[in-house]
Amino acid sequence: MCKKITIKLIKFIRDLILWLIAWALTPIVEIATFIVVIFKYKLGALNYFKGEGYSFDVRSASRNRSLWNFLFINKNGIRFYTVEDISISAYLGLNARVNKLTLMGWFMYYLLYIIDFTAWKSGGHCEYACKDIEIRIEDGKYPRYKVLFKYNPDY
Repeated sequence: MCKKITIKLIKFIRDLILWLIAWALTPIVEIATFIVVIFKYKLGALNYFKGEGYSFDVRSASRNRSLWNFLFINKNGIRFYTVEDISISAYLGLNARVNKLTLMGWFMYYLLYIIDFTAWKSGGHCEYACKDIEIRIEDGKYPRYKVLFKYNPDY
């Protein structure tokens, strides 16, 4: 029994060290990528960073889902990672539609609304991010949501 615990502890420490190394290298790699893209693509770099930002946003929506669910979503809301490959903004927009955002969620929703003035005509940043996503509320003791996803290439 003690041997199993020791092996699990050693594996945990190994995994923790590898995780810390990966996080330590991330800023270095990102800065190097930034420099290469600026010099190689010049003005074309603008689209690169928009795509990278969106990709990071989608990864964060799934990787950090426990934190986002805790901070932004009320009980019985549409939980992060219910649908793969959508952004934090899209989840905020979906939960705003069904009024399931926490106070922090509403704060982030309106902060993004203010920052992204280009989406004001489309209902705001979060609404634009989920404009092609349909929600169906299924009957039951607690509301369950079925989210039908359509890819939004303009986002």
